[in-house]
Amino acid sequence: MNAAVAARWLTWPNTILFAPVPILTAVTALITWRSFESDTEVIPFIGAIVLFILSYADIAISLYPMIVPYKLTLWEASSSPRTQAFLLVGTLFLLPIILTYSGWSYWVFRGKARTDIGIISLAERVQRLTACVWREVADPFARLHLKRAQPVTAIAGSAPQNGRRNMPRRALFGDFGHKIARCARLDHKGRRR
Repeated sequence: MNAAVAARWLTWPNTILFAPVPILTAVTALITWRSFESDTEVIPFIGAIVLFILSYADIAISLYPMIVPYKLTLWEASSSPRTQAFLLVGTLFLLPIILTYSGWSYWVFRGKARTDIGIISLAERVQRLTACVWREVADPFARLHLKRAQPVTAIAGSAPQNGRRNMPRRALFGDFGHKIARCARLDHKGRRR
């Protein structure tokens, strides 16, 4: 531990003055940890936010007035007043947009994950998708070629061979993308969603 940081936290008046920060950090961590077993998702969310704020407060208390540890102070590293004014105007326009988007995304993805779904690995999902694509696309296409018993080089829509007309290419490949998309919509048990 750096001597200046130790002196800041462990000298007599500062110990009492800064004691609430580590105490609040420990209490928040304990409450957040215990809330994982409950049905609410609000307490862990707020607990994570408070832990981040308290962590930044710990760093600020330890390093103030340094911004680059033991090299530059906050005033030495700051920009000119004109640059700060320009950034302030940009922040006033962009910060509400960022907060609105973040709030909306948290609202859309709120709630806990369902326990009946489970988590499947990427390899398992790729294996299921490959099997479904074979079942839906490649296998019927191969059976169609075997059933027709015609050379692959036959031109679609040409004159009848063996008493019937070749199947147009559009009929073979027309809903290929639809079949792939249908395979991608399988749930964790291989059923369609």
